[in-house]
Amino acid sequence: MSNYDDHLCAIEHYQRYQMMKPWIGSDYSSQPLKLLVLGESHYVNKHARFHHDEVAWYNGVEVPEKFQRGISTRLVLGQSLAERWKRKSAVIYRNIETALMESGVLTADGTSPIHAIAYMNYFQRPAQSSGQSLKHGPLDRLHSAAVVDAVVDILLPDLIVVCSASAFSAAAGRLQTKVEVYCQ
Repeated sequence: MSNYDDHLCAIEHYQRYQMMKPWIGSDYSSQPLKLLVLGESHYVNKHARFHHDEVAWYNGVEVPEKFQRGISTRLVLGQSLAERWKRKSAVIYRNIETALMESGVLTADGTSPIHAIAYMNYFQRPAQSSGQSLKHGPLDRLHSAAVVDAVVDILLPDLIVVCSASAFSAAAGRLQTKVEVYCQ
């Protein structure tokens, strides 16, 4: 558990879906420039339907155990890092790592710069189809902005980089943060 988890667990969405809490790298707190990277959304098996109803999702649905790993931000990112980005679905993380290395982001022990950042998906509901963008509705936009704002208040990043045009478009004008937000 990170030092931030007590505060993150107070966010209503993470009380329902604790597995979706952001990745917080072990060197995040010691970085001179704290960076929060926003992806788009989680993906689950194409046969999953538990997340298709936007209203039901934000009221809290039971996530079948066999699908929980797929929406566990920390598990997905940590496993992808341990496997050195072998899976096709890990391309985004490999690209983020490459961009961080090229930007000179360092960790205390020389490990992957992924350990120097915080990462979460902007949308707080998994995409309806694996590998496709979330077809987001009003509740997705409302809840996603609120959750990201709450996370920003806890993690206090200096910069937010959005790695999804869809997420950036949905976030535009909705986030209350005073942190600079860039789309890459």
